[in-house]
Amino acid sequence: MERSFSERVWQAVVGVPRGRVTTYERIARAVGSPNAARAVGSALSKNPYPAFLGGSQAKTTIPCHRVVRANGELGGYSGGARRKRQLLEHEGVHFVEDKVDAACIIFCPQYLVGLPRGYNTEDKNTIIYPVPSGAG
Repeated sequence: MERSFSERVWQAVVGVPRGRVTTYERIARAVGSPNAARAVGSALSKNPYPAFLGGSQAKTTIPCHRVVRANGELGGYSGGARRKRQLLEHEGVHFVEDKVDAACIIFCPQYLVGLPRGYNTEDKNTIIYPVPSGAG
């Protein structure tokens, strides 16, 4: 069964490691919809397992706070921009003024399972992560 766009977005975001971020555009490319950066933001706004700072966390989280705008600005987050920045700083992401330090932005995670048709695994601009158990 094919996954929905939102499920593919959530799966891609699970692969963004602590201390790093990626962009809405890069996630869109990773899930095979290169012109759907705004739709990525919409999918993330419906995240069923967001990460929280402090308190108990679900066994599996979808760290949507690790996705930012292409220019390094934070973009949206259900808990607000202040909370998003707190989460990122807690994970080791550095900021230059009000933007994420470019050194913390990675290329899109992509998975070996369910790759979009035509995906080129030789693409040097993509980091490949395994799908965490229990995700998606």
